[in-house]
Amino acid sequence: MNQITVNVIKPEDPVVPDTGGDDSAVTPNTGTITTDNYNGGAVTPVIGGIVAILLITIFAIVVAAIYRNRMKKVEKSSSDKSNRHFLTMTTGLILLLTAFTVFGFLKSNDSHFSAHADGGTNNSNTISISTNDVDINVELTDEPVYAMATSTVTVNSATEAGYTLSAYVENADLVSEVSADQVSSLTPSTSTTKLADNTWGVALTSPANQESEVFVGLPTDISNPMTIKETTEATTAGDTTNLYFATYVTPDLDYGTYTGATIHYIAVANPSVLYLQNVTEWGNDLEVDTPVEAVDKRDSKVYTVSKMRDGRIWMMQNLDLDLKANVIYTSEDTDLPANATWQPANSTVTSGDDWVHSDTAPTSYDPDDYYWNGNLSDWSDWDAYFYDCTWDSVTKKFNCDESKNPFANYISNTGIPQYHLGNYYNFAATNATNDASVYSESETSSNQSICPANWTLPGRNDFFDMWGEYGYTTTSKSGDDAMWLSPLLLPITGYFDGGVLTYLGSDGSFWASEIKDADNGWGVDYAVDGYLDTVWGHRYYGHSVRCVAR
Repeated sequence: MNQITVNVIKPEDPVVPDTGGDDSAVTPNTGTITTDNYNGGAVTPVIGGIVAILLITIFAIVVAAIYRNRMKKVEKSSSDKSNRHFLTMTTGLILLLTAFTVFGFLKSNDSHFSAHADGGTNNSNTISISTNDVDINVELTDEPVYAMATSTVTVNSATEAGYTLSAYVENADLVSEVSADQVSSLTPSTSTTKLADNTWGVALTSPANQESEVFVGLPTDISNPMTIKETTEATTAGDTTNLYFATYVTPDLDYGTYTGATIHYIAVANPSVLYLQNVTEWGNDLEVDTPVEAVDKRDSKVYTVSKMRDGRIWMMQNLDLDLKANVIYTSEDTDLPANATWQPANSTVTSGDDWVHSDTAPTSYDPDDYYWNGNLSDWSDWDAYFYDCTWDSVTKKFNCDESKNPFANYISNTGIPQYHLGNYYNFAATNATNDASVYSESETSSNQSICPANWTLPGRNDFFDMWGEYGYTTTSKSGDDAMWLSPLLLPITGYFDGGVLTYLGSDGSFWASEIKDADNGWGVDYAVDGYLDTVWGHRYYGHSVRCVAR
C-alpha cells in the first residue's frame, strides 16, 4: 500500500519578487518534493500565521484590560446582569476568533490530493510487492506550478525467469473535498505526452518538467493494465522499479484535499525456464516418458527432452544448432573439456552446393525449418532419383536432376517438435573439432561434442540400451515401425551425402561417440523395414545428432 499525497497550499497575496531563479526547489532523498516558485522575501503561510497569532494576542490584551475594568464595576454592583452578559459574550468571542484563526492556519498547511496503491489481484504466479508512501507539496502562486515525486515498487520475491509488473488506476480523477474542482488524470494511452493544466500522470523515466513528453495516464481497466516493466532473466528478491508521479496545477485551482485515485500494482512471475545446460538442477525431478521443454542457451532454441525407461534424460529432437565461424563456444555452454573453447572453422550452410566435403574440417547443413511429415518410403523414390545423378570426383558431389527430387514428398512446414529435421553434421562438426585427424585410434571415443554442456554424444550401446527398454533390438525387428510413433517418435530424416539430402522417409541415422578408424565414424541406423543396427559412415557424411545428459 502506498499513499501518494499532493499538498496544494494557497498563500494569501504573496509578494513575488522577480529573482530570475529556478522556479522549482527539490528536496532530495526525503520522499517529498516541494515546488515553490517565489524565491526570497516572500510572505509565506508560516509568517502569516505568526502575524495572525500576534494580532490575536494584542486583541486579547486589550479585551483583558476592558474585562478587568468591567470586573471592578461588577464587584461594586453584583446585581448588574448586563455587565455579566458582556463579559460572557466577550470571552466567547475571543475563544471563537482564536479557534477560527488557528484552524485556518492549519488548514492552509494541510491541503492535498492523494492516491494509494496496493498489490493488485492474485493468480497462481502473482508475487509479493511493496511500495513506499510519497508526498508532493505544491505551493500555488500567480503562475502554474509543476511538482513531482518518486514511488519505488519493490518485488519482494526472487524469480527464476523474470516477471511482468503492471498497473491500473481505480477512480482516476482526483476530486476536491471542498469544491467542484478536480485534478484530472491524463487519458490512458500507449503514447506518452506532456502534462496539461490541472492534470496528473505517471512517467517511467524521470521527467524534467511538465513539458517532458514522458507522461501517461494509467488505464482504468483491470483486464488491460499498463505494463511497467518486463524481465526475462532471473531476478533476486528486492528488485525495484521507480515511477514518477507528477502534477501541473494553475493558480485558479482551489486549495484543499484532492482524493480518489487508487493505484493497483500487479507483479506476475514468468514461467520457469529449463535450460539444457542446467539439466543437473532439474533432471532428477522428471518423470519417465513425460516430455518437457528445455532451452539451449547458445541460441535460445527450444527442445523436447524426456527421462526414458533406461533412467537417462534424452533429447527427443535432432540437434538444430547453427554453427557460426565468428562464435567461440566454451565449456560453459558446450560439451567441451573444462576451460576449453572451440571456434568452428566453417559456419552452417543452407545450400548443398556450399557443403564442405571433408573428413577433417567441420561442416554442417541446415535444410530450413522443416518437419518430417510421416510419409514412409521403401527407397524406390530415392533410388529412382539417384539414377539421374552423377558423381563428380573433383567436387566430390552429386549432380542430380532436381526436378525428380522427391524431398518435398516427405516434409512439411509444421509438425510435432520431435519430427523436426534439425541439422546434419559431419564427423568433425559433431565432435566439435576443426581437425578430426586427431581422432584416428579405432574403437575409442571422443571426449567432446557439439551437444550442450552437461550433455554428451551417446555411444552405440547407449542407443541400443535405451531402445531395448521399449522392446527394440537388432535381433528382434518385428514391430520396429513403431519407433516413429509414441513414445519414441523417431523421425525418418535420412542423411546428407555429396551435397544431397537423401532417403527421407526411408531411414534415419545418428552419429555415435565411437571412432571406427581414421576415415570413418560409428553410428546407429533405423529403417522403415524394421532394420535397426549399428553402422559406420564416411566422416564427410552428414548425419543427425541426438544428445543424452551426462
